Amino acid sequence: MRKILLISLIVLSLGVLHISAQDSVDDQDNPNNPDTNDRANACYEGGTLEGQCTSEALWQAGWYLIRVEFDIFNRSDVPTWVAWVLPPEVVPEEIVPSPVDPIQCYTDGSKSFVFDANQLSVDLGVGGMVVYNNTDCSSGVIVTLTTLITPIDVFMILPATDNTEAMTQCMATFSAPGTTNHRTQSVISFGYNTPANWYACGADTGPILGP
Repeated sequence: MRKILLISLIVLSLGVLHISAQDSVDDQDNPNNPDTNDRANACYEGGTLEGQCTSEALWQAGWYLIRVEFDIFNRSDVPTWVAWVLPPEVVPEEIVPSPVDPIQCYTDGSKSFVFDANQLSVDLGVGGMVVYNNTDCSSGVIVTLTTLITPIDVFMILPATDNTEAMTQCMATFSAPGTTNHRTQSVISFGYNTPANWYACGADTGPILGP
């Protein structure tokens, strides 16, 4: 009884395998695999276009489609007159980096100051920036950043390749009559963790004349 049951199971298994194989053959019972069968076509049973190929144009398109699906052809290998059969091309989603917040806190390990990089080369004026007496720009007693270069009437932070270029920019920016004593120094020389090309620029504007 057990032997009969085993034989029955084997026969049943062979039948299932045969049916599965039939799902992937062409009209001549050859495997519908373009790697080994030049007649392979997406229109045959088990193909992407099974049951849809009602015209010669569809059969020609199916011949190309199955080869793209098996990575034999690239999309560019498919003639334009049948390219419509190809599925929409998956375009990798462009990863757009989050914009960098230009407003950051810089510290020298004991004090800190907030600076908006959009304000580079802009006259901040006396007291236009503040230095906190802690390292995270959060709270505490504040003093003007212009105390770094004293005495001073006008002040800005500017980008430059070296101190010579910084001085040239500083003098060109603060060039009003009576402006003297231009001074520049790299901000990192004060101990702050700013970009290395940031320079502090200050100058005296002289006495304010009345009418």
